[in-house]
Amino acid sequence: MKRTSLILVILSLCFSSYAQYTDQKVADLINTYDYLELKRGYPTIKDSLAYPMIGLMAEAGINCAFNQPHEAISLLDSLLNNYSADLGSSAVIAYTIIKAEQLSKIGKYKEAAETLKKVNDYDKDTEMQTMIHNYYKGYKNLSTTPKSEVIRQSPNSKVIIDMITDIKGAKHYWYIPVEINGTKEPFIFDTGAAIHMVSTSFAKKHHIKVVADSMSITGISGDIVYSKVGVVDTLRIGNITYTNVKVNILDNIFPQTDSLVYTMDAVLGNPFMEAIGQTIIYPKEQKIIFPPLSQDLNPQKRPSNMINFMGSVGVEAFYNNLRLLLFCDTGMTMEGYINYDFYQQNKDKFGELKLKEDSVKAGGISGFIVNKSYSISDFPLIIDKYKTNMHKFSIMKNANGKYNGYLGVNYFKNCKEILLDFKNMIIMVE
Repeated sequence: MKRTSLILVILSLCFSSYAQYTDQKVADLINTYDYLELKRGYPTIKDSLAYPMIGLMAEAGINCAFNQPHEAISLLDSLLNNYSADLGSSAVIAYTIIKAEQLSKIGKYKEAAETLKKVNDYDKDTEMQTMIHNYYKGYKNLSTTPKSEVIRQSPNSKVIIDMITDIKGAKHYWYIPVEINGTKEPFIFDTGAAIHMVSTSFAKKHHIKVVADSMSITGISGDIVYSKVGVVDTLRIGNITYTNVKVNILDNIFPQTDSLVYTMDAVLGNPFMEAIGQTIIYPKEQKIIFPPLSQDLNPQKRPSNMINFMGSVGVEAFYNNLRLLLFCDTGMTMEGYINYDFYQQNKDKFGELKLKEDSVKAGGISGFIVNKSYSISDFPLIIDKYKTNMHKFSIMKNANGKYNGYLGVNYFKNCKEILLDFKNMIIMVE
């Protein structure tokens, strides 16, 4: 996402004069968003850090990435209160935005707005000012909105949801039935969406209350589109009630063309998956199950292999012995791809891949882009010890982002079962 890539650039600035030895290693992991590796190694190196500030940055980032917002907020307070002068203005702004996002996660929109107000006129960079003002305006208008909550009618019973298969587009995306105002509507189940989205026509049909407008979003093409923010009192997924749901309202969630004969009116993003905690997906059976709260889905106590930083879910994967961190996006209709720069940096470890020049047309908010790529007909990928031979994987030129590549819904369709565990930050596949 544009917001996090901008923060990445800013955070890199504050390490130039501080990073030494162990501090540099930690800084490199922070700047590549590799909080999985940082979490694993941090207990053994934290006492070797030369600068306490770097330790606070690491611990705050780890807690953000592993869904511990209360702890993250406390650490960010310590960082900002004690090291603002050392961080510099750009990094102060970046960490203030992260703190506001963590406050919003726990429903403290008013505090999030007040936090951003302190830096609203702090930076003269136009892009940064626009981003800060957008967040501030959105949180301010949500300040009286109660925290979003998931309420389970039977906490110790599993909830089984049948995917919708009889609508146009169902062969491309995972649609699930979601009840709003007594009417069931198809929502795309999208791990790659950091926000819930609905179309303008959908919002009008269901009388969604608008709390903010003219919120700018950077689309896939780099163009700015404008969104309204609304609040849905209640959504129902099976017998699960999801209350006070914040949605972004867009004229078009996905651009329409002559070849696209179906519309996308509603997207259920990863904030719901984080709130529900654990989700089991059976692609072949086209079912999604939300297990009982009492069920232990990790009896072997496997370590984390997934992170969620600023709404972007990253999954650890391996190509032979090469480790990758891939963005988990079930809203993307590909098997996946790796970034060209990452491929170039690790070309010797990839070996003799059979590459064919190609191009990929990708659509999203604001339009389409066509990226030059290389297609790979045989790409073995391992996630959670499960090996899948990909036959339509790509190396994408001009791709950017904080992870080494993407995993799309067509990868997951090859699996028998997928567990997304946002409580323990684990993905299991078989």
